[in-house]
Amino acid sequence: MNEKIGRNDPCPCGSGKKYKKCHGKSNVVEISPDRYNMELNRLHDRLISFAVEHHENHLNEIVSSYPRPELIDDPDRRESYMAGVTLWTITHEPVNDKDETIFDLFYKKEEKNIRHTRVKSLFATWKEYPPAVYEVLSTGSGPGEKAAFQEIFTKETYAVPFSEEDDFKAGSIAIGILLPFIEHHEFLLSMIELRDVNEQVRDIASNYGEEGLAESFPDFLEEVLTIEEEETLHLEWDHPLYERVAEMMAKHMQAKRADEHMIAKAVLTWKAYCDTQHPSFRKPHAFAAALEYLVREAMQVEPVTQKELAEEYDTSAGMVSQKIRLLEEGFETDDMSNRLAELFEGGGFDPVDDPQLTEGRMEMEKMMRNLSKAIEERGLESEEEIQQFMKDNINNKDLGQFASSSPRDQAQDKLYEARSVETSPAKRKKLINEALELYPNSPEAYALMAEDERKPLKQLDLYRKALAAGEKDLGEEFFRENKGHFWMMMETRPYMRTKAEYGVTLYAMGDKDQAIRHFEELIELNPHDNQGIRYLLVTAYLDEKRYQDAEQVLQRYAEDSSAAFQFNRALLAYFTDGLNSETKALLKQADEQNPHVKGYLTGKKQVPEEQSNYIGVGDDTEAVDYVQQNIQLWEDAREMMKALERM
Repeated sequence: MNEKIGRNDPCPCGSGKKYKKCHGKSNVVEISPDRYNMELNRLHDRLISFAVEHHENHLNEIVSSYPRPELIDDPDRRESYMAGVTLWTITHEPVNDKDETIFDLFYKKEEKNIRHTRVKSLFATWKEYPPAVYEVLSTGSGPGEKAAFQEIFTKETYAVPFSEEDDFKAGSIAIGILLPFIEHHEFLLSMIELRDVNEQVRDIASNYGEEGLAESFPDFLEEVLTIEEEETLHLEWDHPLYERVAEMMAKHMQAKRADEHMIAKAVLTWKAYCDTQHPSFRKPHAFAAALEYLVREAMQVEPVTQKELAEEYDTSAGMVSQKIRLLEEGFETDDMSNRLAELFEGGGFDPVDDPQLTEGRMEMEKMMRNLSKAIEERGLESEEEIQQFMKDNINNKDLGQFASSSPRDQAQDKLYEARSVETSPAKRKKLINEALELYPNSPEAYALMAEDERKPLKQLDLYRKALAAGEKDLGEEFFRENKGHFWMMMETRPYMRTKAEYGVTLYAMGDKDQAIRHFEELIELNPHDNQGIRYLLVTAYLDEKRYQDAEQVLQRYAEDSSAAFQFNRALLAYFTDGLNSETKALLKQADEQNPHVKGYLTGKKQVPEEQSNYIGVGDDTEAVDYVQQNIQLWEDAREMMKALERM
C-alpha cells in the first residue's frame, strides 16, 4: 500500500530536499480566475455600500454642487447624471483635508482583509482609472460571453462580461469608469449608454481631452446627456409628421457639419410653412430632402442635386421636386428660396446684450434695489424723508444687507456678479447654478444660460424657461395689478430684460410674428418704454409691411426725435405715399437731425460690425446703431436712397 508523502518528508527522488521544496512544488494548485474575480466583485459591492452608508451626505453635497436645471424635468437623464457624478466622486473627489477619496478610505479599511495578494494589488489600482468614453464594438449573444468596448482616445479594446440584464447595442456610446478584473474589465457602479449621438459625444469629448474629461466630468456629463434630446421637440407642432420632417432634416445636416444657425433657421421656416399651409402627407422623407435642398440653394453652400438628396433620404427625385414646388408655392414671396435667402442674409436684430445690461447699469440697478429695500425696512413714507435718505445713502454699500434678506435677492446678487466682465466663464457658470439652487424661479439665471448657449434652438428653449420662471416668480395677480407700471419696480427688471432678449433672438432667427408679440407685450407692461422696445417694434412693423401698426407707435411716441424715429417716419411715408414733397420734407428733417446716417446708408462709410453700448443723440454712434438695425428696410427704398444722396 502506498504511503502518503508529507510535505516536510524527504523527497523520494533522493535529492536530499524536502518534498515541498522539490517535486512537491508541481502539485501546487493554481487558483481559478473566477475565485479572484468573485473576491473583486465582493470588494466592488462593499465599496458601493461603504460609500452610501458612511458618506451619503458627502455624495449628496457633491451632486448638489453641480446642479443641472435642464435635467430636472427628465427622470431618466437625472438618474444617469446622478449615477455618473457619484461614481466619479468615489474615486476622484477628496472627502477630507488629507485629500483622501472614498475609495482611499475604503481601501485603508479593507486592506488587511483581502486574502489574495493578486487581488489586493489589482484592487489598489482601481483609483487610478478615470472616467472615459467608449464605443461598443460588439455585444455578447448570451450569458457568459463578452462584449467589446473601445476607448475613443487610446483606441484600446476591453472585454466586458455580458449578462441577461445587459442591453448593449453595437455602435452605441458608453460612459463610465472601466475597472480591471482577471481576464476582463467591468464598470464601476454602472455605465451610461447613449445611442445615435456618437459624433456629438466625440466632439464634446475632444474639447475636454482625456485629462479635462476626468477633472470636469460633471460638466462633460451634463453636455452629453442634453445633446441626446432632439432640439426640435421644444417647438409646438400640429402633427407628429411635421416634427419628424424637422428632426430628419436636422440630423442629415448635422451629419454633414452644417452650421447650427442655418439648421435652426431652416426648422423655423418649416414651422412657419406648417402653421400656414397645414400640409398633408404620409412620409417625411421627401419634404425633409426638399427643405434641405432649398436651404442649401439659399445659402449657396455645397450645391447638391435633387437626385443625390433623394438617394440620401431614401425617396425619389420626382417626389423631392414635387415637394420643392409645394414649399415654394406656400409662401407669398416669389418662391421659398427667396424667403430663405432673405432670412439667412439677416434683416433682423442681432441677439446681443442691450445697453441696459452693461455692468455699470447693473451696478446702478443693484444700488437702487438696495436703497428701495432699506427705505421699506425703515418705513419711510414722506417724499421728503425718502429723498433725504437717498441723498445721504446713495453710495452706502452697507445697504446691501437689506437685499440679502430673501433667496430671490441673494440669487440676484450672484447674477449681478456673473454679469461682471471680470468674472471668468467657469465662475460665471458656477454663480448661475448657485443662483438657481437658491431661487429656481429666477428668469435672469436661465437668460444668462441662454446667452452662453451656442445652439440656437436650445438657446430659444432656455429663454422660454426664463420667461416661465419669471411669470411664476411674479405671479398672475402681480401682472394684473401692475400692468403699465413695470420696470420702475425693481423686481420686474430681470423678467423685462429676458423678454426683450427673447424677442430679439426670435426676430434674428426669423420668427418675426412671435418677436413682435413679445415687443407689444413689453410696451403694454411699461408704456414709458425705458428699454427702447419701440424702436425694435417700428422696425419690425415696417419690415413686415404692417404700416398702420408702425404709424400708431410713431404717433404714440410723437415727441421722440431720435434718428431711428425720424428716418423711419420718412420711410413709412415713402412706403405708403411714394416719394412726394411731404416724404422729402420728412427725409430732410431726419438728415438734419443726424447727418451721419447718410454716409452709412449710401455705402460711403463702412458700417462697423460691433455695436456700441452707449448711443448719443445726433452723433456717429446713433447713426451706426440705426443703420445696423434698419439697413434691410432701405433695400425697398431705392428712390429714397437717391433723394438722400442728393441732400
